Amino acid sequence: ADGNLGSLWSSYLGGSKDHWLQMDLASVTNVTRARFYFQAPRHAPEYRVEVKTSPGGSWWTAANVTNGRGGWQEVPLNVDHVHSIRMFAVWSSMWNRGYGGASGREPAWSGLWMNEAEIYGRKVGELMPTVIVLDTPLKSDHMGGFTEVEGHMFEAAAEVVNLERSILITGEHDDFYEKLEGFSTAMMGSGTIDVRYTRLEYCGRRDKMGKYCLHFHMVGTCPKCVFQGNAVVDSQQVGITIHGTHKALVDQNTLWDARAAGIYTEDGNEMNNIISSNVVICSRWQVCAVPWLGKNSLQGAGIYMIGMTNDVLYNRIAGYEHGLYTPGSAFPNGQGYAWGKVCPQFTPFGAFRGNVNHDNARYGLYMDNQYPRNLNRDENGHVISGCPEFTSDGKDNGVSPANVVEDEFDYHNEFVGVYSLGDVSFVRFVSLNNGHSFYWKTSKNFADGVSHHFRDGFIANNKKDSYGQLKFYGPSGPFTFRFTNMTFLGGPVGEAALCAGQHCGRGGAGGPCNVQYLLEGVDWTRLMLWQKRIKFGVHSQSFGFVQP
Repeated sequence: ADGNLGSLWSSYLGGSKDHWLQMDLASVTNVTRARFYFQAPRHAPEYRVEVKTSPGGSWWTAANVTNGRGGWQEVPLNVDHVHSIRMFAVWSSMWNRGYGGASGREPAWSGLWMNEAEIYGRKVGELMPTVIVLDTPLKSDHMGGFTEVEGHMFEAAAEVVNLERSILITGEHDDFYEKLEGFSTAMMGSGTIDVRYTRLEYCGRRDKMGKYCLHFHMVGTCPKCVFQGNAVVDSQQVGITIHGTHKALVDQNTLWDARAAGIYTEDGNEMNNIISSNVVICSRWQVCAVPWLGKNSLQGAGIYMIGMTNDVLYNRIAGYEHGLYTPGSAFPNGQGYAWGKVCPQFTPFGAFRGNVNHDNARYGLYMDNQYPRNLNRDENGHVISGCPEFTSDGKDNGVSPANVVEDEFDYHNEFVGVYSLGDVSFVRFVSLNNGHSFYWKTSKNFADGVSHHFRDGFIANNKKDSYGQLKFYGPSGPFTFRFTNMTFLGGPVGEAALCAGQHCGRGGAGGPCNVQYLLEGVDWTRLMLWQKRIKFGVHSQSFGFVQP
């Protein structure tokens, strides 16, 4: 009803026909199920779920529940054209209620305590996504579906992908795994390339420059260049590469076991491309972690970006060494044709929204060392007047307004985060059951003067899941760290839920260690009561050394 288990509906001292709750839906809906949260022992051991299909219609029973209990209970319904729905408790069942389904002493007149009701379905006329029904059980169970942590639901869903297409491009099968070579495709120079809904398999040539499965190569501005809906299966080197190309579309592709990187922006000048709704999976991170093009085997990722100013939207990455990796500081002058003409560490990001990283061996989201700045660039993404830290009149040249990472969701990674990062704000960020909820060594004040480092997000750990600890490792340095409307959920907690000023006085961390943490609207109430909320100087030098 309101998404808050702290609110309460009660029917205290109600008569035999007074223990019901009616909900009028915002629109006529095909309802699939309902969920109710009662507090034992003031729950309904038996109740009806009734519906009506018009404002003046009659109520009729869609489901009878005879095993009601405290906590969440789900009721399958599958009723079409529902206008209103009502939970109606059976008075005679409410006498002598107890806990855990056992009898007790709770009388019927004490009524019901309900904290939440949820109705699921779809509006009449609304299209539903394709549903795949398995006719045989899966061989292994994996984390998937919705995970509940302290009354909040998170969709930590498994990746179910279709790798088959009606069009097939295939390479040599017999010695693919010995010679580490398959076919490659590319659009080179001027022109357009548009590949859609095709399966490409046994492709890519290990450690060979330019030999990728799908490749935009130095095409320049090309809004008609498209890779969409393809399945790239078993690549020896990179699935899709955007190289010296702008305004192209890479959308709804599925990449399976693409070695080194699934999607790669290569030189650092690539900009205004859309990388959206792709699913990038490595079956085991060791399969895809290979040396490639001067990079060691630990430098692989599902999406590997040296060109930063691209829209990265609603992608899902699983099973790599790193999920989404932006190693700007490793290539301070860019690569290849753009070398010396770009500064990837200081290049602004495009839209960055709705991406999911999970079950990666090291980092999920890994933004490394990025400080986006205001840059003057030509139509090919080359910098015209340098990448200075300050403007000519001495003002902070950090990008303003700040870049924003929105609706990021990371779970089951060892790390999530950055080493150093400035002028990037995380909004509605969710970390669930990671080895480190977030990892950040140093930052700065925002050039725009108004942004928050984190806002409106969740740092969560489900204690029923054996993987992960709740510990947010926050940065140090001479600035104010703004942490607003953030909620901590569950446990167990590491050194503390919020580990402020980590690594101060050590390599890579900020100093002097006089960072100020400005906490506004932070909710600690869903942590286990005995767990520490805040600790300063985690893994830092001795107390005396790090103080200003």
